[in-house]
Amino acid sequence: MLRSLSFCLHYLTVKIFDLKEDSNLSVGFDIIGDIHGHAEKLRNLLRKMGYKKAISSWSHSERVAIFVGDLIDRGPEQLGTLKLIRNMVEMGNARVVMGNHEFNAIGWMTRDPDNLEHYLRQRHGDKGKINRRQHSRFLEEVGEGSATHEEWVDWMKSLPLWIEEKDYRVVHACWDGGLIEKLRLSLDEDHTLNDAVLIEGYRKGSAAYNCIDTILKGVEVPLPSGQYFTDKDGVRRSDIRVRWWDSSLDSYKSAYIGPPGVSLPDTPIINHVKVSAPDKPTFFGHYWFEPESEKVPVTMKAVCLDYSVAAGGPLVAYRFDGEQELSESKFIW
Repeated sequence: MLRSLSFCLHYLTVKIFDLKEDSNLSVGFDIIGDIHGHAEKLRNLLRKMGYKKAISSWSHSERVAIFVGDLIDRGPEQLGTLKLIRNMVEMGNARVVMGNHEFNAIGWMTRDPDNLEHYLRQRHGDKGKINRRQHSRFLEEVGEGSATHEEWVDWMKSLPLWIEEKDYRVVHACWDGGLIEKLRLSLDEDHTLNDAVLIEGYRKGSAAYNCIDTILKGVEVPLPSGQYFTDKDGVRRSDIRVRWWDSSLDSYKSAYIGPPGVSLPDTPIINHVKVSAPDKPTFFGHYWFEPESEKVPVTMKAVCLDYSVAAGGPLVAYRFDGEQELSESKFIW
């Protein structure tokens, strides 16, 4: 029942958005980075961009907000963030793509059909403890296993994995055109997950797993044997995220993106399968850029909008008006 209601709301939202986009007004897009439950920072950013709060939704007469995912976990206002964004979506004032934290939340709540004592996202053992700690703020607010919990996870299932329009794209972590074309045929309308793809997306090594993992978490490459580092959550990692948008970077040291101070070899990456650089404006988040770093496009066709809001950094947006060469002057925070 909830799934059917969610689909109906999603269908109506798309129709409202289409009407707004096809109206005589020139509609601009404000692409907003990872929020992680920081609703007050979102409200402040919307005010700064000229959005007004009506009874039902924040809105702008000439613009639509687009969120790059990772709405939840870590921050102080999980439900406040979700309600604000869902209201905007339902009124045609915003669109959202799924982030890895929404995908994780769905897996946490979905039983594994091959072993009904377990869930798709691991809850047991040391890995389960890490997963629970990462997800704890959301679980505390919604009440784990409650009707509220089910309602919000069901809404997350309605979020597309990406948005692609004639002159721009939005994805949470990485636009890999080849993988996206492979996955597109298996998804529901508007690039949303169905149960079969969701389950396969948690089967490590499957085609769906490889596609979804790249789209939502980016390109990762294994370090040379025996090398590792510790991430922001205290997890020991033997893989590194790389700057997929710049194919000229060939070494572990130059291609790496992540916590500063990690010592890596300045040697060519072994068996590095590269992603084609974006050929039209592509917006994403996910990468925890340093809060004080300069707000500039990573290439003339690509912008990252995650400046570590969950670690005290700013919530950042890009005001896109169809330009095909992106500019640092369009950032706002």
